[in-house]
Amino acid sequence: QSLNIQVEDVRIRAILVSYRKRVPVTEGYVEVKDGGRWKQICDENWSPLSSRVICGMFGFPGERKFNTRVYKMFARRRKHSYWDYSVNCTGNEAHLSNCKMGQSVVQKNSSCVGGMPVVVSCIPGRAFAPSSMTGFKKAFRQEQPLVRLKGGANIGEGRVEVLKKGEWGTICDDNWNLLSAGVVCRELGFGSAKEYLTGGVLGQGRRGWGRAFCLTRNCGCHHCRSSMLLFHSITASEVV
Repeated sequence: QSLNIQVEDVRIRAILVSYRKRVPVTEGYVEVKDGGRWKQICDENWSPLSSRVICGMFGFPGERKFNTRVYKMFARRRKHSYWDYSVNCTGNEAHLSNCKMGQSVVQKNSSCVGGMPVVVSCIPGRAFAPSSMTGFKKAFRQEQPLVRLKGGANIGEGRVEVLKKGEWGTICDDNWNLLSAGVVCRELGFGSAKEYLTGGVLGQGRRGWGRAFCLTRNCGCHHCRSSMLLFHSITASEVV
């Protein structure tokens, strides 16, 4: 089907005792609220791209492996209430509601034949660290910072600047889109990009490095293609 997913709410529900006490919840069943009831998603046709979307929409920069055997054991012991459909995500969506609804995979007896509820395990990023000194290094550590946000009023927003030749510079907003913004957000330890602003609304910066645009969702900002421009060719109204 080509319809976008329409549900009332989405959550990650902690199943293992060790994760129930953690805030935020980073691992557990993916559940959707439909018709006033919380339901699990059958993992048939589920892909890592869909897990990436779930983690991103909750502000996590990426997903990680989990103990599948433990969750299979839990699934065999309990009866579940499954949502009827599979999920088709490209990995670029900011929210599950932007993904496409797949075919019906649940049997008439509300069972996920040969499968189990979808589980995700997400990497907590800097948005959930109390400070740079407590928790951040354990949650998310960037080996070599090549991109930063400057001039924003809140954490997770600002003018995009990249480090090149030992100097920080801005990026021209030509060809910039939500996919490019998402690459920056995840590289900085945040989840999916919710929006992006152009026109230099957060300041021009000291130097401009040119255009940049991303073709894939998994690359870091330094892997995006760039078209270098002279500094004087970038005006304040072109900074992203």
